[in-house]
Amino acid sequence: MNPRLLLLILALALAGALTWWLQSRRPAGAGDAPPSAAASDADGGRAPRTDAAGADQPANPPLRTAELPPDEPRDGRSVAIDPASVRVDPQTVPARDRVALPDGTWVRPLNDVYGLDHLAWPRNEPWAPIVGIRTEPNGQRWYVHADGSRTTMIMMWRDDLGRLDPVQQRYKPHPELAPVRR
Repeated sequence: MNPRLLLLILALALAGALTWWLQSRRPAGAGDAPPSAAASDADGGRAPRTDAAGADQPANPPLRTAELPPDEPRDGRSVAIDPASVRVDPQTVPARDRVALPDGTWVRPLNDVYGLDHLAWPRNEPWAPIVGIRTEPNGQRWYVHADGSRTTMIMMWRDDLGRLDPVQQRYKPHPELAPVRR
């Protein structure tokens, strides 16, 4: 057999194997939606697994996020809260279930976020304490601050990392600017 033909067949087989391997490492649904979106709603996207004793255990333990009143409005109105009610003790709450604030206190994350270690705040602005919680019609929750700004945290799918990552957002109202005359 011709050595060039044998080399070509070997190169094609290697390219096919590499393509298969790369596709098998890609999470199901990557690029379309995070894997948790494709999971069953009945278990909250946490597929059960079996421990050594054979008992079903959740793949990820339920996250404990900021507690809200059961009658919370979901129309974008803010609910005033006692700032101390959202603070947690870092000695008793696991690191994945708390977020550090610029004033040195800790709160529970919102929207089932985990792994966010601190809330970023601009260095050139004084810290504004949390005074309320706002819930949008889609269920997304925001901390409302004394200066009128709002902060939230969400888990966002990162195709480049192949996983969900915590992301935070801050919105601050500014006075309306005068229109530019041309």
